[in-house]
Amino acid sequence: MQEYLRRLLKDKARLRKWKRIMIALSCIVVVCTVYALSLPAQTMTCDKEEHTHTAECYDDNNELICEKEEHTHTDDCYKQEEVNEQEEVVKDELETINNEQVSQESEEETTTTTTKETTTETTKQPFDLSSEANKDKITSVFMYYKDADDKWQNLDKGDAKPNSTELYLKVEFDKINTKNLLEQHNGILLYSLPDFMRDFEKAGTLLAGDKNIGTIEIEKNKVKFTLDQTYLKGLVDKGSNQLNGSFYVKGQIDLTKINQNNGEAKLVVGDKTVTLNYGPDCIEKFGSVDMKKEMSNVDKVNNYLTYTVTVTAGKDGCKDLYVVDKFTSNANLVSYAGNISSTETTLTSEDNNKDPFETIISGATHGKIYKASIPDATTKIPDAGVSDITNPCIVWHIGDMKPNESRTLTYYVKLNDKANLSGQTIKNNASLYSKSSKDIYEKKVDDKNRNAEFTPKIDYSNQFTKTVNGNITRNKDCSYTIPFKSYISIHEATSNYTIKNLQFYDYLKHDLNTEINADLLQYIHFDKSTFKLYKNNSVVDSAKYNIKWSTDNTEFKEWNDKDNFRSFVLSGNEDTPINLSPGESCYITYNVTVKPEAFAKLHTDSINAFNRFIAHADNREFDTPFHN
Repeated sequence: MQEYLRRLLKDKARLRKWKRIMIALSCIVVVCTVYALSLPAQTMTCDKEEHTHTAECYDDNNELICEKEEHTHTDDCYKQEEVNEQEEVVKDELETINNEQVSQESEEETTTTTTKETTTETTKQPFDLSSEANKDKITSVFMYYKDADDKWQNLDKGDAKPNSTELYLKVEFDKINTKNLLEQHNGILLYSLPDFMRDFEKAGTLLAGDKNIGTIEIEKNKVKFTLDQTYLKGLVDKGSNQLNGSFYVKGQIDLTKINQNNGEAKLVVGDKTVTLNYGPDCIEKFGSVDMKKEMSNVDKVNNYLTYTVTVTAGKDGCKDLYVVDKFTSNANLVSYAGNISSTETTLTSEDNNKDPFETIISGATHGKIYKASIPDATTKIPDAGVSDITNPCIVWHIGDMKPNESRTLTYYVKLNDKANLSGQTIKNNASLYSKSSKDIYEKKVDDKNRNAEFTPKIDYSNQFTKTVNGNITRNKDCSYTIPFKSYISIHEATSNYTIKNLQFYDYLKHDLNTEINADLLQYIHFDKSTFKLYKNNSVVDSAKYNIKWSTDNTEFKEWNDKDNFRSFVLSGNEDTPINLSPGESCYITYNVTVKPEAFAKLHTDSINAFNRFIAHADNREFDTPFHN
């Protein structure tokens, strides 16, 4: 019993000891919890991934190819919860105020709402190199221009006389605070380009030394540079607080602006002035004008060619323009059609009777045209009013053209009906000039746009034949009748003009190389009554053509019964010539009679009677004649 009481008291004492320990531990936990809760909680607000560039982030040229941004979490990546709570409260208060303003003022004027809302945002403006406050950052500006030898020259001060409207502008700058540029201007530079330039295009990149550090955009005579953020932050992190660099921009001179200043463009940078002197006739000399010449149509039936010359002025327009149009090869094969004289005549818009005409924009004044002699090497624009013209050309006097204006001259030429045309390439050339009080300036035009060619072609391959037209018949008097057919047709797809005054020549021969002798010829003769002419398979009225005869193949005359004719020529009358256009055909049929005395004369029972067929036209020479 005593032993039991002793153990009971011992267990009770141990229980009290553990109770005191638990109470002490509980106090420690409570104190620590209260202390921890009294501290402001820290929350990570940074959404960037920690990353440090390694060798894998660069290519073989040591250029950064990694798309991740280098970043290490710092205290700035954490924000106090109490601060966040306060910002949220402020934000909620601003939203509440804005919402109240919307509800109160929207009934009166909705634009007020937009004004109230935008006051809560901060817009970072680009760093403007052109502003008065920042002009000291520009160290130099160079103008690059082409000289009289078409070579590029540069100028940072003084005067120059460019020979081209192309210009390059190079700007060098330094001592731009990198941290300020990054934080206050979002890494963006701005530069206002000279107002006497236009049509800018990016010519290179933004450079720091030879390193590409940004992109270039150009809009409305302002160039905007967006610097590479990684590069710029790297400079700030390394303590590099100054940015130095340069850029190139390519553009064109605005002639309409400098024309108001006697053709001069001035650029002032600090104490330096660059003057580009294009001259008082800068529009005439440098005004951009384009020209395109075409042989636009072929009248295959009447043998007319249609030419068009289109002139289009550039953005500056141009003054006192002339086009001199001439034939440079086989000019004898064509002649200008319509009413063109040596006197300057005002054009119209009417396409009438092959007269030249001009297509112009509404409100424009028609130009003039005249015929003149082709100018020599020292003369660019021949004068009007010359009466004795041997090698003619035409001069289109356009006059002044407004910016972007376009007009077209259409004129016609007639192919020569009395000269062999086939295969003779006819070349035509147009030159464009602008005339000022001081000089005449030739405008540069691509050769393909100033030249036109036309090659007349007649294709009768496999369509030029002489055949026995049917069967040879023996007559009751023992004579023989041989029917012949001489045929020619012009391929439509591969021919481009009409042959004029077609004639059929035919010769009786003993064999291919020997003429029939006079004794035998009295027994072999043409049957005059059997001749017929067909055009496109229809019989032609015999009153519209004639046949002449010859005994010696040289002098041709009317038929008579006394002579033994060995050849003939069939042709149209003067007012009804036989013309053959592409796709058309023509042929003649006739008989040759061989009398029985011919066999006795040659002491043979067979005779070879050959015919030699030759076709001729005034504007086409035919190849080897056919025999049968």
